[in-house]
Amino acid sequence: MAIKLLCLFVIVVSMLVAPSFATEHIVGDLAGWELFVDYNAWANGKDFKVGDTLRVFNYNGATHNVAEIDASAFGSCSLTDILYSDDSGKTTFTLEAAKDYYFTSSKLNDCNSNLRLNVNVQ
Repeated sequence: MAIKLLCLFVIVVSMLVAPSFATEHIVGDLAGWELFVDYNAWANGKDFKVGDTLRVFNYNGATHNVAEIDASAFGSCSLTDILYSDDSGKTTFTLEAAKDYYFTSSKLNDCNSNLRLNVNVQ
């Protein structure tokens, strides 16, 4: 009986501890989500995992937004099929699956000005 209780305790504790391993990534660090920031360099060397958050995209919502797009749109900056969009100025996005995520700003000419980010989640 004691072994069963100990196993149950270990399972419950591990379920409570697991979410604490998620990482919060502040996109662009102090530069935020702005033009002329090298987001490839920012993402390089970072380990993105399921459950992590891209927190926070900091930006001026009047001039930029955060739009999740697919790989094709990311490559061409054709922004007709936006998967998610927010212009609050402080967007938080949870990485919910192991896949590539693609982000840009769909305002003005931001995507063509290289305001875009690709993260690969393991």
